[in-house]
Amino acid sequence: LAVGDRTMGSEAQTFTDNTPGTISVLVASEPRCTSTKSSVLSGSGFTFWGAVVALDFKGGGGQRLFYDASRYKGIQFYARAVAATTVRLKISDRNTARWGGKCTVGTNCDDYWGRQLALGPEWKRYYVAFNDLDTLRMPVFGPYLATETTGIEFVLPANAAFEVHVDDISFVK
Repeated sequence: LAVGDRTMGSEAQTFTDNTPGTISVLVASEPRCTSTKSSVLSGSGFTFWGAVVALDFKGGGGQRLFYDASRYKGIQFYARAVAATTVRLKISDRNTARWGGKCTVGTNCDDYWGRQLALGPEWKRYYVAFNDLDTLRMPVFGPYLATETTGIEFVLPANAAFEVHVDDISFVK
């Protein structure tokens, strides 16, 4: 997956709520305009909060990196869901990522900046401005720290089967 002028680690990580369920991330050859491939996030069986597909910025040796997204105003991507569903797009920064060194594990880590998005069956461009991001709990360290962005996540719902197609993630000036 490409984000702006930088390629993210090619392997997405998945996390779940530890209830019985399955999740997969595949590459589909489903054309969308001039794009010939997209990522398909599918799963079912989760009953607590659902599942996450995470894309962290990583260097050639696999080490996590900070990315300076401050020259951008937001993030965009194309998506569709086989059945209408809501996902939460989350963007992590030094202040919210466990490994960033600012948050306290067990209290305020992992409350990433994000936005709820309703996806339908047709391909649609989604744009989220950085100044429209919120957290689910009270932000502890101030606004989103665009100069030290650590990754992007898609949180998929519990108590429903999902199949979400995502394509062409990029930062927008």
